[in-house]
Amino acid sequence: MTFPHDLFLARQLTREPSPSSAAASSDDPVDQLKSTLSWRVTAPLRGGKALASELRRRSGSRVDALRSRLLAVAPALIGPEVDPSTKTRDLLRALIDSAIDDEDRIWLLFAGAVGAYPDADEFIALRRHLRRLSPAQRPKAFLAHTVEVLSRTHTHYREVDLRVGETVVDVDFCATVGFTSGVQRVVRETVGRWHERHSVTLLAWDGGGSAMRVLAPNEEARVSGAYRLRERDFDMRHAESVMRTVIPWRCNVVLPEVARERYSRSLISLARFSGNRVRAIGYDMIPAVDGFFVDPAQSQSFARYLTLVKHVDEVVAISEAVAEEFRGFVDALTAQGVTGPTVSVVPLSEEVSFDDVDAPKPIEVPLVLAVGSHEIRKNQIAVADAAERLWRDGLRFSLLFAGGPGPEWYTDLDDRVTELVLDGRSVAVVQSISDEEMRRAYRTAHVQVFVSLHEGFGLPVVEALAAGTPVITSRRGSMGEMARAGGCIAVDPEDVGEIAEALRRVLTDDAEYGRLVAEIGERPSRTWDDYADAVWARMTEVSR
Repeated sequence: MTFPHDLFLARQLTREPSPSSAAASSDDPVDQLKSTLSWRVTAPLRGGKALASELRRRSGSRVDALRSRLLAVAPALIGPEVDPSTKTRDLLRALIDSAIDDEDRIWLLFAGAVGAYPDADEFIALRRHLRRLSPAQRPKAFLAHTVEVLSRTHTHYREVDLRVGETVVDVDFCATVGFTSGVQRVVRETVGRWHERHSVTLLAWDGGGSAMRVLAPNEEARVSGAYRLRERDFDMRHAESVMRTVIPWRCNVVLPEVARERYSRSLISLARFSGNRVRAIGYDMIPAVDGFFVDPAQSQSFARYLTLVKHVDEVVAISEAVAEEFRGFVDALTAQGVTGPTVSVVPLSEEVSFDDVDAPKPIEVPLVLAVGSHEIRKNQIAVADAAERLWRDGLRFSLLFAGGPGPEWYTDLDDRVTELVLDGRSVAVVQSISDEEMRRAYRTAHVQVFVSLHEGFGLPVVEALAAGTPVITSRRGSMGEMARAGGCIAVDPEDVGEIAEALRRVLTDDAEYGRLVAEIGERPSRTWDDYADAVWARMTEVSR
């Protein structure tokens, strides 16, 4: 089987004419066939053979390719003085003998031999098998396990790029997908700065999720935020990276994203057995500790992510609240005899620019803004109920819910807003809103209400404060942490009466409102430069 990532390359290798080329208008029946939709759709099936041919051309036979990979990892296992004329059988036996007593060295040899990262089950099976055999029996057994893994990874002709003592960063999602959420914004703001200031190698995963590779130029641009498409728009510049597996050895492996299901098994094995120092940014544990708020499939995927987390060296949490959640998880690992990662905290940046947003125009009635995707966790129904109490008391203001749609089944907010509109209340819902419009709304609003039931950080709080707009937020978790720095009123998110009273104060008490605005100007600044530098220091610290 050939994976989609490789299939695109294969299609490029065949150099077929595009439908817009002169061939498309040719009278030649072959050219006409190649211009049809069916021909273009089936191009990947034909291209798979082309890619295989190109890999064979570069690597020769499968034995030659295996020998090349073994020679690539040999300096790390038996020293730099490797005789290139050594027979492959003798080379393999020497490598096995040098690695047999050390788990990380066996992992390196196994990964080098297959041009991919074995999963935990494959690695454990190999290690147990080799250790119960005599030295003379080990090479044959090793090759048998290699063949089994290759039948899964299809990396027979893959080359190996051994990286020793470097800092490598897994940015697969940001590099290959144009979509941006809170996590992707953190990655782009942080990793982009690392790439400019430090010696760092950015990596993504191959199509099968079996190994990491270097990025193509357009992928590097996407990570920096300069090039964002929603499709995996591969071109021939990916060919070299797809043909070469990057194997980190005694490196700092940095995971600024939440690992994707596609490659989690390979990454778990790397974190558990490779001997690399693996550190991750921790965003939240909502799918595990508040699974009611997310799709069941997301909780299942997050469980596998936690299997990875228990084998990393350190989790750098984005808030103290998130750190407490991860520490609780680590404490639970003692029942498994697993030490788990160190958990540290580097609070996220609060830097949001509004320099390009004009000063707000005067509006007839105050605007109350509630930003957040439409889902139960964001607790917008409590905001609507609190607003209704004040409207009944005669207060005049408008309420705007701004944020992307949530699950299709969740219609509670739309239903509640419809009820209020039918009662003549000034309330609206906006699901599709540009960044510019969102910044203008923050500047125009009299107050932002963000009383989510659970957040890893709470970016809408930061954005509103950056716009000079006071915030009513939850006193729980990370939102409570931010509220304590000023400019906010902290409330119990499940107490509609308390939310309504806080909203009444900012709408009717000018002195209270002025105090909140003044506190915003006194909040300590924390820029993206500060955050990137602090996280880099944690990620590259020499293990204690």
